[in-house]
Amino acid sequence: MNGMKNLIMFYYVKVFLPMMLINVCILDLKNGECVIICLYVDDMLIFCTCNDIVFKTKLFLGSKFEMKDMGERSVIIGIKIIRKGDSILLSQEKYTEKLLKKFGYYDFKSVSTHYDANSKLKKNRGEFISQTQYA
Repeated sequence: MNGMKNLIMFYYVKVFLPMMLINVCILDLKNGECVIICLYVDDMLIFCTCNDIVFKTKLFLGSKFEMKDMGERSVIIGIKIIRKGDSILLSQEKYTEKLLKKFGYYDFKSVSTHYDANSKLKKNRGEFISQTQYA
């Protein structure tokens, strides 16, 4: 269970936090389960380590608020959600295409970048550069 809990926290920190969702609520339940509820305008996503907890969370929220269950989402805020077995893949392909079209780079021809597969990577010994500077 800890692996799934860590995965949920990873997606929260690396994916949803940067998108600046309006509200995020994280509930760490006593039995080691975790529920993350993300609100974005009038959409709600519920992530959990267990389907039973998702059902109970929806039941509880439905008793307090008027809600409509739209089922599992395949796209949210331009991010495509692909489920394969017990894995989840998040893709921003459509968002990337939209940006390329917006700035006039969509119809450019792709080119190969030559790379010597036998080359060895070396540890960077230069100065640290803040990643936020280029974000």
